[in-house]
Amino acid sequence: MLRISAKQFIPLIVVTLLLLIAAFVRFHNLGVQSLWYDEGVAYGHSQRNLFEMIPLLRNNVHVPAYFASLSLWEDFVGSTEFGLRSYSVLWSILGVAATYALGKRLFSPIAGMSAAAFVILNTFSIYYAQETRMYAMMATIGALSMWVFAGLWQRLLMPSHNSSNNLWKWGVALAVLNTVGAYTHFSYALVMLAQGALAILALGNLLKQYIGGDVPFDVLRRAFVIYFLANLATILLFSPWLVTAISQVSAQPNISDTVSWIDMNRILQGWMSYGITYQETLGSMNFVVYFFLIFAFLAPEKSQSRTWWRMLLPIVWVLLSIAVYSTLGLYTRYLRFLLPAQIGFALWMGRGVWMLWQVIPRAAQNPEHSLRTRLARQMPKIASFVAVAAFSYTLANGIPPLYNDADYQRDDYRQLAQIIAEESQPDDAIILSAPGLQEIFGYYYDGDLPIFTLPASDDIAGDTHAIIAEYDRLFTVLYGNREQDPQGLVTATLNNDAYQINAEWIGNIRLERYATPAQFDDAQRLNVAFGDSITLESVAFSATTVSRNDALQIQLQWITESPLETRYKVFVQLLNADGTLAAQRDSEPSGGQAMTTLWQVGETVIDNHALAIPADLPDGNYTLIIGLYDANNPNDRLPVGDSDFLELGAIVVE
Repeated sequence: MLRISAKQFIPLIVVTLLLLIAAFVRFHNLGVQSLWYDEGVAYGHSQRNLFEMIPLLRNNVHVPAYFASLSLWEDFVGSTEFGLRSYSVLWSILGVAATYALGKRLFSPIAGMSAAAFVILNTFSIYYAQETRMYAMMATIGALSMWVFAGLWQRLLMPSHNSSNNLWKWGVALAVLNTVGAYTHFSYALVMLAQGALAILALGNLLKQYIGGDVPFDVLRRAFVIYFLANLATILLFSPWLVTAISQVSAQPNISDTVSWIDMNRILQGWMSYGITYQETLGSMNFVVYFFLIFAFLAPEKSQSRTWWRMLLPIVWVLLSIAVYSTLGLYTRYLRFLLPAQIGFALWMGRGVWMLWQVIPRAAQNPEHSLRTRLARQMPKIASFVAVAAFSYTLANGIPPLYNDADYQRDDYRQLAQIIAEESQPDDAIILSAPGLQEIFGYYYDGDLPIFTLPASDDIAGDTHAIIAEYDRLFTVLYGNREQDPQGLVTATLNNDAYQINAEWIGNIRLERYATPAQFDDAQRLNVAFGDSITLESVAFSATTVSRNDALQIQLQWITESPLETRYKVFVQLLNADGTLAAQRDSEPSGGQAMTTLWQVGETVIDNHALAIPADLPDGNYTLIIGLYDANNPNDRLPVGDSDFLELGAIVVE
């Protein structure tokens, strides 16, 4: 009968509770938020078989392990938001267990439990555990690989174990895990680089001992051969994708916004220590982080002969990952690539907890077994427990904003699809600015409007104009168009050839509504001055009688007599009989394509607008006015004669 001692039972209970907490905070609100763009791409790939998936992945910076396994997962749980994200949750919970196991192997159960707690409550880990992407899987594979790596070198550095055939089993396990990791995401290379650096240090130390006559050559040879062949196997297994990987990574533009080193260091420390909500919790507990990190160096282990590499493993893992990341200039856009290193950071802190736990105060060295001596011996353990509890409480305070604060919410494609479905009419169409949008938009939209993805060919303007010519109104969804259409030809064509009704941001998604050109009445020549330099030459209307839920199209022609240093917005307003506002549109000229600071002296600027007529607007006569105001100060309107707007005439709504 298997018996568990109290020394084993307590860690078992604590680890079980930690895993339950990890499950709770990761499953909580899992399906509440909409899937966002990247999750839609993952969903789209998972709907294809491997033979359909691989050609698409070869054209993007992706590898197939996560998507193929997600497809199998969907067969059991379905493709709801909860079902899709639950795959990452399970990987993340496994990662917590792997963190404990690695901390226990390197240091002690105390270090493992502390590190696991620091991962469980870190919102960096929680956020990507709740996302249908490969990062939780990559981090867990990294932790498992480091566990095997540590076990392999523990045996390689102990001659009494070196003759065991089990060494090759450890080498095979390392090769398999690193291969799966490489096929999960390219940034897994950071884990293997850390292992390589540690292996070089270990081999160098063995070489030094061999030269000094402390170890036989067979120990050095076997360590080198097993580790070399394990990595060679990984490279060979990944070789079908290696050329593709190199070409994809080298061709992928780095579009990160530059951040100063001071700010970047603060962000890295915040994400590693607290998570993505670090600004909500960063404060007085920082000293605990520094204390644990520094204390990990100060307290020596009882035996230092072949255990120095254990101390270095999490430190090298973290510092090398950050160094490579920073050298590549990835800044804040790709911080998710460092998720495996956050486990290393937690282990680094966990070692500091363990070192504090082992301290023997001077007062405790008294051979007498007095109450004071016994209490002194327990003080470091009490201090460790209090520090971990206080820091964990601080981490826990950062979790509610992750669920509730708009700053940490994903883009709401569910709401986007609902808005378009509610507003759409039979002769409308939808334009998506990136191929990946088809999958996430199609996940939520089940309407009948035709959907076009632009750019679709080299003739971007021609394709856009053809859609404008065929449909009455267009809903344009813009996301990532800086990468897909860097010259902005789609939006430029829409603003030149169609009439923008309005635009709004839904998270990072921009939804623009356009009316396609109607038959215009003859333009009215006005030549009215706005301020000292701008003149409205003419105006034309699509109609003077409009229907509710329609759009009144207006074409303005402007000219300036001198260069303009101020960006002005145009306001178009429909007023009730009593002068109150009935409908309004504000925009820089041509939907922002013709900012006033870009106007050339003497050159006519054509400025298209479409004023949406509210569905609940009563029948009657309304007055249409326009004006210009400073884009940075809406109250600073340009004068028009004795007024600050120009009345264009009466509009009938019926």
